[in-house]
Amino acid sequence: MKRNFRNFFKAGLLAAASIAFSGHALAAKILVLTTAETAGDAITINNNCISEFTALQPTHTVVAMPGKLNNNVSPLTMQDLSPATGPYDIVVTCTVYVAANQAAITVISDGMRQRTARAFFNFDEHLSFMPAFIAAKNDWTLALSTTIRGGSGEPQILNTRSIYAGAFAGLPVMGGHSYGAYTGVPLNNTLYTPQSAPIPPSSDTVPGASTMVVPIEQSYLDGNGAPQGACLFQSTDVSMFDSVRYSGNQGKISTAFINATAPGGACSLSPSINKSFSPNSVAVGGTSVLTIRINNNGGYTDAAGVFQPGAPVSNLVVHDNLPSPLQLASAPTTTCSGGTLTGSPGQTALALDGATLPSAGCTITATVTWPVSAVAACTNTAVINTIDAGVEFTTASGAAQQNATASLACPPIASIQVSKSVAETSVMAGAAAHFTVSIANAGPVAGTGIAVSDPLTSDWSSAAWTCSASGGAVCPSASGAGSISLTGLTLPAGGALNYAVASVAAGSSNSATNAVSVTPGDGQCSSGASPCTASATVAVLGGVQISKTRASEATAKVGDTVQYTVQVSNPTGVAVTQPIAIADPLPAGFESGTWTCTGACGANTSGSLPLAVVLSGLDPQASATFTLSAVVAASGQGTSIVNTATATPTAPELCLNGQAQCSASADAVQIAPATLDTPAPVPSLNQWALILLSIAVVAFALIGLRRVQAQ
Repeated sequence: MKRNFRNFFKAGLLAAASIAFSGHALAAKILVLTTAETAGDAITINNNCISEFTALQPTHTVVAMPGKLNNNVSPLTMQDLSPATGPYDIVVTCTVYVAANQAAITVISDGMRQRTARAFFNFDEHLSFMPAFIAAKNDWTLALSTTIRGGSGEPQILNTRSIYAGAFAGLPVMGGHSYGAYTGVPLNNTLYTPQSAPIPPSSDTVPGASTMVVPIEQSYLDGNGAPQGACLFQSTDVSMFDSVRYSGNQGKISTAFINATAPGGACSLSPSINKSFSPNSVAVGGTSVLTIRINNNGGYTDAAGVFQPGAPVSNLVVHDNLPSPLQLASAPTTTCSGGTLTGSPGQTALALDGATLPSAGCTITATVTWPVSAVAACTNTAVINTIDAGVEFTTASGAAQQNATASLACPPIASIQVSKSVAETSVMAGAAAHFTVSIANAGPVAGTGIAVSDPLTSDWSSAAWTCSASGGAVCPSASGAGSISLTGLTLPAGGALNYAVASVAAGSSNSATNAVSVTPGDGQCSSGASPCTASATVAVLGGVQISKTRASEATAKVGDTVQYTVQVSNPTGVAVTQPIAIADPLPAGFESGTWTCTGACGANTSGSLPLAVVLSGLDPQASATFTLSAVVAASGQGTSIVNTATATPTAPELCLNGQAQCSASADAVQIAPATLDTPAPVPSLNQWALILLSIAVVAFALIGLRRVQAQ
């Protein structure tokens, strides 16, 4: 019961302090700790450190413990930082020539980590608490410069480019004479630098920082990126409290540092945001999980070391516009309460509007992809994804100033492209189609271990090819026959191999395809799929041929019937799929006739001359045979008649000789000439006498023959 009341009381104090801080950080409870010094100037400086803050009374409640930092008789304890009356808002430490003892270092380090106070101001010339300060933000790699160190009278200059500089505008120059400078401090975390080592105006590199800050949203981040520690200020000097040398500092130091604890300042307890990609490097076409963490930051650690969470925060708004070329690969999800979450695969932004931030914070998660179409953007430079705090991240209680930034890299790899085209749309069976095959590397780096396969399939009876190279590539062979097969190929960025292939169609089907497959080795197919493939198809045409023979005598006369045989055939192994027009006009000299058909005639079985029919097509090795019977007309007497038949396939089909129409003629037939009719002649007298004499002679011969036989 007593603990619950104490926690409630402490929470009330913290809430009241937070409300009071919304003006100019009023009503803060401050603890000032110093080391016990023996040197006169050090004693004066530490006394001035105390008076700098006790002068803020009665507006602020200030408790001073001189010499407590190295008191071995009554060492500093955690109870000193969190007394029964409630935790302090600010803890100030000042060390000069004497270091804090280990007990004090442990307590201050634990207090910083556990956020027993909102802020710790360490004016630490002896650097007793520097290791704990560095540990608060573990991505720093700090080094104390051996060449930059404030000399007597050299002031520290405010870094006006830091987003936290506003609170220190009343102290643009802070006098001091015995400070060290650290390299490796980010620009925003640098508050003051030696006058002799200013920050170049266009540089994000700090040559040396003498006073640094770890804002609350960066302090001792937990596994989810939520800050667990206090707001920390670390100055490598304490001589700024020397009122004799630097009287101009008086009253400004305490005001500036306490102002930094106001809402929106470095020590604000407003919600903060951070983000990360996992993994932080992907291949083109790969995915990474984007996690956006929103931290409540309203809690505190009580005297018993128990963390007390803050209240939920309403009207949470988070917008994240992905940098090019990133895209959402999945719809986002969130553990935040309520609100509207939008974003779909293929889009480049997500948004959460009107949500509630729970006491423990929450996350927004989405899978993003580096699309395969953006392989050229895979360079050694990662894309930076930033959420602009105060613009793209807001809450009803405000938001910490620190932007959320994460980077995603796509290592440069070769982008392998393959293409294939054919010059012809169709070829005759047994004729050659002419293909062009290109294997190229669009960069940005060389590709190695590439394999190419362009086999000679059953669609083709033979192939011959030549190779040409460009962009620094080298053809493994200048020419060859049959399949193309390459392994271990290297293509420089921008390099290409181009093959001219003449493939003879085997005539086994009505279309023939030529395909190439490329395994990209250590590269990536520009299409995203592997292997990279391309193909081209050409129509293969059957061939029509026609023949004609005469089946009757070479001569005839008027009224005779002359017979012919016309055969239309497809001798190839490929069907003729288009209609074929067959024509055999009745030439002059014939007056009429008939025809019949056998074989692949379709519906064309018989008819009258002239012959004019259309076959729907011809299967491989099929033929249609027409028998024609024509009657010789009187107009044909004395003439030689030649009869010609034609076959005309429908485009793109052709005759076997490659012509659009083929024809055949039979041997000529000769028609007898016309003759005159002559009356039988009447015998004359002499003629009658000769006849009678001949009869008498024959009669006497017969009588004589009989007498001989009778004897």
